[in-house]
Amino acid sequence: MRTFNAWLVCAFILTLTATAALAAEHPANGQITRDVPISYGTADYGYPDTWSRADMTFGTDYPAPAELIPPERYMLAGTMLPKDPENGLPAWIESAANFCLDYHSQYGVVPGNLTPDAVSLLYGQDFSRLSKVQQALPYNPLTGATPRLNAQQFAPGDLYVRVLTEDEKYFFAERRTALYDAWFTGNYRDPATGLRGKVSLESAVLYIRAYGASGVIYEDLVYRLSEPDFTKGSIPTLQAKRIIQNDDWDNEDNCIRGS
Repeated sequence: MRTFNAWLVCAFILTLTATAALAAEHPANGQITRDVPISYGTADYGYPDTWSRADMTFGTDYPAPAELIPPERYMLAGTMLPKDPENGLPAWIESAANFCLDYHSQYGVVPGNLTPDAVSLLYGQDFSRLSKVQQALPYNPLTGATPRLNAQQFAPGDLYVRVLTEDEKYFFAERRTALYDAWFTGNYRDPATGLRGKVSLESAVLYIRAYGASGVIYEDLVYRLSEPDFTKGSIPTLQAKRIIQNDDWDNEDNCIRGS
């Protein structure tokens, strides 16, 4: 059972309702922030600092989970309804990443700011008719202002998002087999069955860096893959069987990020 400190829950609700820029009907009002992954901030989370390149940083020392304030937890893990823990809002960073992937696929660029007009334009409806997840997008979780997507320097609650070049994709793919397969060969291995199939990259590859109240709280490479197309009659290889038996699928080399 999840447990929450009462003052943290109250702090999150007050943060949202007391920020003038946030509408009173903001979708996250009254909801409880979820716990961040247990691996958050450990050596097993994210990519190593040796992957840092140009304006892309990795391996930052993130705050300990207990040090995260509620809006940061909303950014990283989402929220739940007090009487319905199965429902709530997804992690705001995840929603923003999906918006950026969709926007780039549609218009060939990532906008500099995540505005209500940009959200309405992408999803083809008046802002008032969008889903709660979509309506929560154009509000910086820490300030209530319009989130920036081009914040190269620290700015609380904002993001730095940009598209990788082909050379940069090769740089990272050479360092992790799963990325090379996802972006270039299309080879796929199902973690549950060991079946081999094919996938295709259906989006650009984006670098995303998110800022919390006092520094970087998230860095990642995000992208979208097609549903796997499994070869008829495919069976697990001996290597795949050994991996399944060893329950080694949490190893980053054995999974595909951003799918």
